[in-house]
Amino acid sequence: MIKFTVTSKIQNYDLQGSIKKSLIQSTLLVQWKAVRNAPYQTWNLRRSITTEVKKDTWLIWTNVKYAKVREYVNKKNPSRKFYMKRALESSANQIKKIFTKNITNVFRNK
Repeated sequence: MIKFTVTSKIQNYDLQGSIKKSLIQSTLLVQWKAVRNAPYQTWNLRRSITTEVKKDTWLIWTNVKYAKVREYVNKKNPSRKFYMKRALESSANQIKKIFTKNITNVFRNK
């Protein structure tokens, strides 16, 4: 499971809207990459990767019982190991750009 949580307010600028937008965009980006990286013998694992919203926290997760084994061990397909971790790590620069763009727009529009 990957978890994003951010809340912030700076002086008279309410950043909640841009942070929420950034969280949504980042979460969907990482979910898309996790689906692409996941093993796909039956496609069940790929179909099960989903997102969930809890207040200011966005989760990327799966309820497939063998998902943890495929993430950390994956003897069947070692090149697909760490599909969630790789999705997050490969998205780091894009996530920074998403947040920078959306937060910068708040200050430009004031």
